[in-house]
Amino acid sequence: MPEHHPLQNPSPQTPDKVTANVGPIAGHPLLGVAGATAVFQQHSGPLPTASELAAYGAVQSDMPERILRMAEQNAADERVRLQREQTQRFWMDMTGRLLGFIFAMGALISGVILCLNGHDAAGGSIGAAAVGGTVLALITGKSVQNLKK
Repeated sequence: MPEHHPLQNPSPQTPDKVTANVGPIAGHPLLGVAGATAVFQQHSGPLPTASELAAYGAVQSDMPERILRMAEQNAADERVRLQREQTQRFWMDMTGRLLGFIFAMGALISGVILCLNGHDAAGGSIGAAAVGGTVLALITGKSVQNLKK
């Protein structure tokens, strides 16, 4: 069994250290192993817990209301930021599609013009590269979107 040590106060030079007084702890009765249970509580979110909010109210009466207003403003700002981000992503996607279409059509038209002027090999290779590149971009774009989902 562990020994019981008297409580020691932390040094005033090191306020970040915390000491605890832990005495003998009963373990598993069948195995005869000493054990302990530790419980941790963690809070996440824009607002403190209700007890902490009440404690803030005890310090200054309007502080809970100010904290609530701050959280509401933060949530509104976050919604605006996400909406702007979605709009920018939409326009980036549309710009990419439009420029890709213009490039593919330009390459196809160039290939046809070259073929009509007697440069069949160059025109055919440019046309094949334009069509092949467009098809490849569409296929890989769909597979990347499926992987993200």
